[in-house]
Amino acid sequence: MRWLSITAALASAAMLTLSACSSDDTDEGADEHADEHSHTEDTETEESSDTEESTESTDTTETTESEESTDTTETESESESESEETTETETGGGPFTLSSPAYDDGGVIPDDNTCFGANVSPQLDWENAPAETQSFAVFFTDLTFSFDHSAIWNIDAGATGLPADVDKMPMPADVPGAIQAESYAGWHGYAGPCPPAEHTYQFILYALDVDTLDGEINENSGLGQVKAAFEAHALEQVTLDGMFDPP
Repeated sequence: MRWLSITAALASAAMLTLSACSSDDTDEGADEHADEHSHTEDTETEESSDTEESTESTDTTETTESEESTDTTETESESESESEETTETETGGGPFTLSSPAYDDGGVIPDDNTCFGANVSPQLDWENAPAETQSFAVFFTDLTFSFDHSAIWNIDAGATGLPADVDKMPMPADVPGAIQAESYAGWHGYAGPCPPAEHTYQFILYALDVDTLDGEINENSGLGQVKAAFEAHALEQVTLDGMFDPP
């Protein structure tokens, strides 16, 4: 019996030992699992943080680029607007133009403005001359035959046109200060179309950079010399064309 008691006691002690070892292993496994889980969470947190930082960086870059693009577009738009405003200021708000109530550009010249009628000059009107204009000059020529007819210059910078039927004299009273060259017809002033067949004619209006051409040309200068002086001082020029077919 004593032997059986000792054996039973030893068996009980062995069971207790095995139970304790199993508990330790379980605890260690749980600790290791907890450590692994914690490491995984830390890694995921770091990756999430990196992703957020990358996203924020991308957003910042895109925002900066967008703002720079907007600023550039606004600057270009402002520059174009300033350029348009400058052009309008220099030309008076529109293109420099020449017209006549007698006929439209490219239209038929009335008989009264030709040798088949009264042979008087048509009324001429202009607007939006360059701001730097010091005086005006007008030249009349036959484009078909390349033949010059007449010229007038030293027209005041404040003028906006010429009246109809300008006096045929070197210094016409109805255009104060102006001078006229001798025409192909032999008198000073306008000499209209007188062709044998249909021809095209042209008035050329010059905005000049000088207030007078005295000292360069005068009423006795040839039409070729007069035109060369106009072109040498022209800031800008515009034209009015007309056709005439004799009756």
